[in-house]
Amino acid sequence: MHKYQTYARSRTPGRNEHHGPARRDSSELAAARQVAARFVAARWPTLAEVEPEVTRQHDGRQPCHDLIARLGMAENELGHHARSATYTFTFTSQRKTADGAMAPLVAAVTVDLQRRIVKTSLSK
Repeated sequence: MHKYQTYARSRTPGRNEHHGPARRDSSELAAARQVAARFVAARWPTLAEVEPEVTRQHDGRQPCHDLIARLGMAENELGHHARSATYTFTFTSQRKTADGAMAPLVAAVTVDLQRRIVKTSLSK
């Protein structure tokens, strides 16, 4: 073996690992989406029927879910199990201004895994 050569760990997921985390993520996502949609509909009715764009974020203390998947690891193989991921839902539409021009209306709502709204923002 060359002194700079390293061995990559090859791992194929077990039978029960193929769908477990993905299903859990989809149920977490659906619950978070519902919280964000209710919040937006109550405050900005023009955005109530908009389908949001979803972005999953993490706090930087652990590798993100996508990186763990690319490495072929399961999340339970990490040294710690703190999951502080959040989902950011971005609702985008247009509205008419006082002078008749169209302006973008963007609302972003960040929801954590405990279904709490962590952060919101609205374009001017």
